[in-house]
Amino acid sequence: MVRDTSYMFVTGPDVVKTVTNEIVTAEELGGASVHASKSSIADGAYDNDVECLLQMRRLLDFLPPNFSAGAPEWPSFDDIDRIEPSLDTLVPDNPNKPYDLSLIHIFILCGGNIDPRILASIMVRELERDDRIVSFRLTIPDRPGILGQISTRLGQFGANILSVDHHRLFLDVPAKGAKLDVTMETRDAAHAEEIFSALAADGYQPVRMPSGTALE
Repeated sequence: MVRDTSYMFVTGPDVVKTVTNEIVTAEELGGASVHASKSSIADGAYDNDVECLLQMRRLLDFLPPNFSAGAPEWPSFDDIDRIEPSLDTLVPDNPNKPYDLSLIHIFILCGGNIDPRILASIMVRELERDDRIVSFRLTIPDRPGILGQISTRLGQFGANILSVDHHRLFLDVPAKGAKLDVTMETRDAAHAEEIFSALAADGYQPVRMPSGTALE
């Protein structure tokens, strides 16, 4: 996205001001800086159209031309004997303190010459392919407490919930029903199947969402 000229939002600043009496600019509401750093809808924010198009071409150069072709090979200019001192302090001494695992991949694989957001996107897609991130669409009764029951049930199976989308409109369900899209982390394909079977036994009629839509 290009800063100050490209925007993505459902309703603009005028509607926000009318409904909430909040004054917000188009850039603050759905500009490049928002989507490249908070929503992750955009992979990068650039100062002008030319720079944006050049970076898009660079990104596409890393992708194969079609599904049957292998990934393009790029020459590496990284010294095979390179020492990365930051790896000595990246993992904290306290095992309870979190750290950014993606930085290890960045330092080791590419010497830091890659956008961390692109690398994170690649990692998420690989987790989807391995069934370690899955998304189920459930049919649920639309009444208080159901979301809590489902989250408790998933917790019993050791699933880590990543996102929940609750749908009430434009559905083929009864007036007192709703659809619930739940995206979660699992250990492997067998674990995902175990959770799917349990949700089916509970009467939620789960449907597996196709790969590529889990985190949209």
